[in-house]
Amino acid sequence: MDLRERIQALENGSLQPAAPRDAATVVLVADTAEGVLAYLIRRAAGTTFAGVHAFPGGSVDPVDVSRGVPVHPSLPAAWGPLLDADGPLLAALVGAAVRETFEETGVLLADPGAPGSAPPGEDDRAALEAREVSLAELLRRTGFEVRADALTPIAHWLTPEAEPRRFDTRFFLAALPPGARPERFGTEADDDAWLSPAAALRAAEAGELFMLPPTRSVLTDLAALLERPGVDTAAALVAAARELPVARITPRMTLDADGTTVRIVTGSAAGPDDPSV
Repeated sequence: MDLRERIQALENGSLQPAAPRDAATVVLVADTAEGVLAYLIRRAAGTTFAGVHAFPGGSVDPVDVSRGVPVHPSLPAAWGPLLDADGPLLAALVGAAVRETFEETGVLLADPGAPGSAPPGEDDRAALEAREVSLAELLRRTGFEVRADALTPIAHWLTPEAEPRRFDTRFFLAALPPGARPERFGTEADDDAWLSPAAALRAAEAGELFMLPPTRSVLTDLAALLERPGVDTAAALVAAARELPVARITPRMTLDADGTTVRIVTGSAAGPDDPSV
């Protein structure tokens, strides 16, 4: 059943939408000579969303739930209602955000619990990706601790009901930790780039980068924040982003009158409706 047939089946009630998987993604931003830039990766062939430029992230893994990471008490209780997540799910989302970012880039959004603690290295990252160790086990062994206050919730998107694979994704913003440098690891990405939000949007408009509506929407919000007076560093951008309203957006797919063109209606002022074939 192709996408058009799925849309029609949903409309006539003969198809039930797939259950979405919880997911988390992290927008890394950093101060550079060119200003505040955001980190994007291109999903490799053979992966979900192949060819799409996106932020590091992925689905909540069962181990994120069964062996949740030790989260610093700074985890704001207000995040639960904000992200439509209860305590265990909220902790799992934070864990997934940190785990996926470390697996895909080598950047660990955690701090040493004691002076002199040695950070996890490449062997640790590879073992984590192979599921030979959980993030919770890795952090306990190295003495590192997830600081949830290093993450800022900025968006919440649910995949349209017509898609066969659906994700309930929470987006977090994080300033690149001092001394950290993202690297592309594994097989999930085949390219990466540091771009200002405005430059990334221009590249998408020119067809040089392909992005899904949630990515463009987040970049649009960040570009607008960077236009504000005084918002000229990664830290200032993160602080300003805490003012953004976070409400779950569920795009809707419809067919044009001719029945051949799929239109994605986002319902987001920052994410315009998108026609696609």
